[in-house]
Amino acid sequence: MDLLQQYLSGKIDFKEFDLRCRSLWEEASSEKMDPKDKEEILDRLRHRISEQEKSEKRTRRVNVFARVGRIAAILLIPVCLGVGAFFLASNLKEAEPLTFAVENGQKASVRLPDGTMVWLNSESELSCDNKYNRKERKVFLSGEAYFEVAKNPRKPFVVTCRGVDVEALGTSFNVKGYSDDSSVTTMLAEGSVGISFGSSEQVVLSPGEKLECDFRSGKMRKFAISDSREIAYWRTDYLVFNATPLYEIVSTLERMYSVNISVENPELEHVCFSGTIRNNSLMNVFHILSLSYPIDYEVNGNNVIISKGDE
Repeated sequence: MDLLQQYLSGKIDFKEFDLRCRSLWEEASSEKMDPKDKEEILDRLRHRISEQEKSEKRTRRVNVFARVGRIAAILLIPVCLGVGAFFLASNLKEAEPLTFAVENGQKASVRLPDGTMVWLNSESELSCDNKYNRKERKVFLSGEAYFEVAKNPRKPFVVTCRGVDVEALGTSFNVKGYSDDSSVTTMLAEGSVGISFGSSEQVVLSPGEKLECDFRSGKMRKFAISDSREIAYWRTDYLVFNATPLYEIVSTLERMYSVNISVENPELEHVCFSGTIRNNSLMNVFHILSLSYPIDYEVNGNNVIISKGDE
């Protein structure tokens, strides 16, 4: 597996990987295996890897290290290590962009080949080219994710989200930009990031700052973060609101709890809330919101109706 990891991380090219795999196979099998047995094992490996590739193409949700783990089960027979790794590398070389997606109401984490950790919020998708970390480290985000970037000054790490580029060398930050959001927001926990948007000059953030790239105005706005938990509240099961209008809270809750929420009174959508809620249950969230402002809520399965309450 060390040889395979070297190839995936870009330390050796495919030509060298191929030669070394063939050498390992010959050394392991030349004197210890009957030719018929060797051919049978090769056929079985080809078939099993082919079946796994077909399954992964149907789902189009691929985690690089999850794939390595599954293939590793085939490689437990020592004499098969070289040829197994060779076939895996061949398939990865021709693969489509690697994609990791999270369904509505779920959260997940993934470790990229360079060691960067990514936490994905509900209804989010992260993708990268299969050549990631060879010449560059660039990922594409739809939704929200928190990144802890492995340091590599020679290869800046870039997140592209709806036309906004967030570049970091080694840092921790959160990026949010769902398809129905009016902006892409970046919040920095550690290190520094440079953000590019449209024709504007790159803006550099310091820890404890956030930047909104507004699609309606085409401008960028920088703010100080009053509560550090806001940077990645969803990872720690907290909801943090800072003069947040109800329509934004509704969108967050719909993704987080996989429910449909409708607001009967249009004026309620622009009522703002501030505070921190431990989001252990949806009912608890609505109860606390109702203590801050007179609202009524009716829950019927996955459907919630919010209306104005008695003052």
